Amino acid sequence: MRFRYRDGRGKVVRLPDVASLLEAIRGGAVTSDTELAVGDGREWHRAETVTAYQQAVAGLGKLSGPLHQAPSAAPPDLTPWHARRAVRIGAAITTTALALLLAAGRIWYLGREAEAARKRAMVTAPSPGLRAQAHLRVLSFQYGDSVAVEQRQLQEWLAKQGFDGRVRGAALKNPALLRAARAAGAGYRLRVDSLVARSAELARRLVARADSLESSANGFDGLATALEDDLANWERDFAEYAEVERGVAAAIDSLTAFVLEKQASFVIRDGAPVFLTHADAARFMELAEHLRALPNHERAWSERLLSRRPDWMESLAEEDRPRFGRAVLATP
Repeated sequence: MRFRYRDGRGKVVRLPDVASLLEAIRGGAVTSDTELAVGDGREWHRAETVTAYQQAVAGLGKLSGPLHQAPSAAPPDLTPWHARRAVRIGAAITTTALALLLAAGRIWYLGREAEAARKRAMVTAPSPGLRAQAHLRVLSFQYGDSVAVEQRQLQEWLAKQGFDGRVRGAALKNPALLRAARAAGAGYRLRVDSLVARSAELARRLVARADSLESSANGFDGLATALEDDLANWERDFAEYAEVERGVAAAIDSLTAFVLEKQASFVIRDGAPVFLTHADAARFMELAEHLRALPNHERAWSERLLSRRPDWMESLAEEDRPRFGRAVLATP
C-alpha cells in the first residue's frame, strides 16, 4: 500500500509501502496532525483518522514499550493458582510481543523486496514517473505562457489609452480628458480582475485534463496532484502581479479625481501645474510619484519570478512576451 503526506513546508512526500510509513512515524516526519493520503486517492486526511496510521502507531508503541518492569520490592508469596495465572499472563504478553516483532520484520522485509523489484524494473524499462514529470512540465508551462500572453495584451491596452498625455500640460485643465482617463483606470482594473478569473479557470481545466490522463493511461501516476501543487504556486505568483496592477488602476483614479476636484486651485505654467497652496502641490506630486513608482514594483516582481522559472516564456514568440516595468506616467 502506498501513502503520501505533506511535510512542514507543504511539499508532497511519497511513501511506497507500510515499512516506509513506519520509518516516517518513528522519525517524527509523520505525526497525528500530518495530512496523509492513502494509495492514489486525492483525498487528504489527518493522519490520526487513517486506519493504517493508527495500526502502525499501535504496533510501534507495543514494540517500544518495556515488556517487564523491575520490581521495586520483593513480590509477595503466590498461591499455586496465582502462580499459574501469572505464568499464563506472561506467556500471552511474550507471544504478543513476538508476533508484533515478526509482523514488523515481515513488513520491513516485504518493503525491501518491493524496493528491489522497483529498481530491477527501472533497469529494464523507463520509469513511469518520468512520463508523468514530462507531461507535468508541458501543462505547467502551458498555464504560465497563456497568462503571459494575456499580460502582454493587458499592457498593450493600457499603452493605447495614452494616459500620460491626459494628465500633462493643458490636458490637466480639460475635465473631459480627465474623466476619460479616470474611466480608463477603472477599465484597467476590470481587465486585471478578468485576467485573474480566466487564469483560475485555465488551472481548473488543466487539472481536469491531468486527472483524465492519470485514470486512463499508464505512467501518469501522481500527475494530477503534482500539477495542482505547481499551479497553486503559479496562481500565488500571478496574484502578486495582479495586486501591483490594481495599484496602477487605483493610482490613476486617485490622481485624476484630485485634479478634477482642484480645477480652480491651479494654473498651467510652462506645461506644469502651479497650485495655489503648498499642500495641494505636495499632494499632486505625491500621487504622480506613486504612479511613476509602480512599474518598478512590476519589474521587481518579474525578476523574482524569472529567477525561479528562468525558462518561462521561452516558447513564446518575441511579440507575445510581456515587457515588465514600462512607465505609465513619464518623468517630467
